[in-house]
Amino acid sequence: MISRPRAHGKTGRAGWLLLLTALIATPLRPQSGGLQPYILVGESGQTVSRTAKKIVARLFLLNYRLLGRYYPEDDPSREVLIMTHPTLVRTTTLEPLRGMLVAVCRIAIHERGGLTYVYVQNIPYWARAAYGESYAAVEPAMETFMQGFLGAFPQFRGQFRRPFGGHQRKPVTPQRLTDFRYSGRSERLEDMRLLKAYPSQRAAVSAVRRALHLAPDMADLFSLESADGSAHIIGFSDSGEHGDKALLAMLEVDDIEYGAAFPLELLVSGGEVFVLPLRYRLPLGAPGMSRKTFRQLKKVQQTYYLNLTALLGGGAKPR
Repeated sequence: MISRPRAHGKTGRAGWLLLLTALIATPLRPQSGGLQPYILVGESGQTVSRTAKKIVARLFLLNYRLLGRYYPEDDPSREVLIMTHPTLVRTTTLEPLRGMLVAVCRIAIHERGGLTYVYVQNIPYWARAAYGESYAAVEPAMETFMQGFLGAFPQFRGQFRRPFGGHQRKPVTPQRLTDFRYSGRSERLEDMRLLKAYPSQRAAVSAVRRALHLAPDMADLFSLESADGSAHIIGFSDSGEHGDKALLAMLEVDDIEYGAAFPLELLVSGGEVFVLPLRYRLPLGAPGMSRKTFRQLKKVQQTYYLNLTALLGGGAKPR
């Protein structure tokens, strides 16, 4: 059970010593043995709210832009900051629709046992999956961005920069990420689902954001357009029965932090609204997902599609 934010007293110091001992005993492994979707930046020694405030203030000075905030499961001990940077937006000129998937970077802050951990998406990992065969053209920009991003964080009590979240027994190779799928018959990025088409890009973005604003169990969290204005990414939360809480419960069975994979998103291009298959999007952020969990996603994905179609006025929402 995740505890609520509190002052870092004796329990926090004891936990900190245990954490430090564990990290010293287990040296960082280079990513050459398998790419990792996240990086543990460090432990702040402060509450979630103070940590978030410190990060936002620091990154703002370095030309990062805060797009939105997200609270997984409405849990006050967790917060996700959605950031962007001119470097990420500029690279979308290569492939605007795919590029929008990595035009944002999520920072997850999670307090557990008196310790406040800060995690980020490992952008080169996600970018390799998004850009596919075109990744080589943006690789220098992505690697440079990630180095600068990690260096831009405030000085924390613990500075770890530890990659994690990959598959222990089946390392995620660059080749696998280029055309990622969980298994031979599961969905790929190309299988993104068309939800609805509108007369124009502007009409589509306005309609989606309005629908999210009016939905009782959903929220419009952020929106960003590509460098040429031809594509948009819209992040949203879902507090419904089959929403974020249920998805996170499926993922976080091994005590691994997956908050930095959320919130999920919609993509808009040429007036058409798309969503990534859950059976692609979730395993991408949790490549060590068990086969049992993956099988459960088939039914969940069908409900997910129906809910989003209903959101845009394309049908009745399932009960």
